[in-house]
Amino acid sequence: MKNRSRIYSLLALAYDVGPFDGGCLIMARAFQHRFGGKIMVLMYRGIAQHAVVQLPNGHFLDADGEMTPQKSIENFAANELRSIDSYREYRPKTDLPDAPVDMNLSIKIAKLL
Repeated sequence: MKNRSRIYSLLALAYDVGPFDGGCLIMARAFQHRFGGKIMVLMYRGIAQHAVVQLPNGHFLDADGEMTPQKSIENFAANELRSIDSYREYRPKTDLPDAPVDMNLSIKIAKLL
């Protein structure tokens, strides 16, 4: 990811989060703004754990890069030590309620991608 340290700094300064510990929605919206696609969530037992963007080619994209859905699930589970058993489209009213949403910051990050 281009400008990785700058992006991580923006997230940390604004919300004291990173792309995998609270800032995934800001990142997903940035990726969506820049590359299109739809926001998806990786799930465990019906609870959203992480937001990614599903690109028009079907691959998932997060701060670790573009991967097939299965590879993205395996990567997240291994790196974050969390089980993932499914994925679905993001539901803003119920998914990831503690994750900050900041379109201005997402747009700023999108320009750095």
